[in-house]
Amino acid sequence: MGKKILTILLMVAMVLAFTACGKKRSVSGMQLENAQFELNDYCATFPTCMGVGDKYICDVTKDGNPDLCTDVTFGSGMMRTAVVVYDVANEEFYVLDGYSTSYYIDRVENEKLYVIEGEKYDIEIEDSKVQPIPAGTTVTGVVKFKKGELYFVPNK
Repeated sequence: MGKKILTILLMVAMVLAFTACGKKRSVSGMQLENAQFELNDYCATFPTCMGVGDKYICDVTKDGNPDLCTDVTFGSGMMRTAVVVYDVANEEFYVLDGYSTSYYIDRVENEKLYVIEGEKYDIEIEDSKVQPIPAGTTVTGVVKFKKGELYFVPNK
């Protein structure tokens, strides 16, 4: 009788293990709150980090879970701003950055992350917060995710 129960328990454990592997991960509100700290810590690793922007929630990776998005201004001499997307469900960070191009989050609308692309940015410091201000030629577009990378797609 003991071997029979043990066999049944092992079979149930195997079935649960195999079905759990294919389950889609979901993100809770508490995970999103904690993810803000992880996102800030990640952005602090950028060389000469000047500041981290506001946080936005948008499913950029299109996996059915909310991603946490921000922009980070960094650099010394040649400062620029990059967009950082944190895929909370998979604990992955993605960066939209250009050596001579800055990307600044404008808004989230209709499940799309809108950004402003510009050749250079002026920096404004207000209430001890660094705020990039587009200067010169700018283009508005959306951030797309494909094959593990972020892309800027300009509006037509």
